[in-house]
Amino acid sequence: MEKYFLIGIPGCGKTTLGRLAAEKLNLPFIDTDVMTMERVTKIYGYTPGWFSMTSDFVPQQYYTVEEIEKIEGPMIVATGAEVALIPGCVRLMDKMGKIIWLDRSLERILQDIEEDPKRGNMVMEDKDNNIRIVMEVEGAKEYAKELETYRKVFHLRVENEGTIEEGLESLLFVIDIFKKLYESKKSEGVKQEADGEAGISTQ
Repeated sequence: MEKYFLIGIPGCGKTTLGRLAAEKLNLPFIDTDVMTMERVTKIYGYTPGWFSMTSDFVPQQYYTVEEIEKIEGPMIVATGAEVALIPGCVRLMDKMGKIIWLDRSLERILQDIEEDPKRGNMVMEDKDNNIRIVMEVEGAKEYAKELETYRKVFHLRVENEGTIEEGLESLLFVIDIFKKLYESKKSEGVKQEADGEAGISTQ
């Protein structure tokens, strides 16, 4: 099996569905945002907040993906929203496995945030100017502008407009397709190698 990289805008389900799929398939789960935060904390001595697009955080995402390349075996990786926008990260992900775009509409994500009391609690306020910014909402809106880039880099798209259960079912279906293709290619490679050793032409 290969590594499976989940891409998409904030709130599309990368972490939630990725963790659930990993549990179902008994695979390791990695979140590049978490790894990158740990890197930034170790290198610069502070922990950036979620959706903080600092000059330290974003470049470190590349080194996180590079670090994942050194880890052997299949796994499911939830990537930070910016990872698919970094050409170097895309090249590494393409080399290691498959890129799966979890496509959930901005309207649906904003509805999710509004309906879930546990979300939308990261807020910046300027009471003097009557300004209140919900960071998760702003993050989703900002990355939604980059949909064309996401469309250019994925191997398979999962439409995730329904429930968590429906999204998980679709993701597992896609991973199963990739798994079977990988095993088929691997078997064919072994067969060709065996034929070559036996002096059998495959042409």
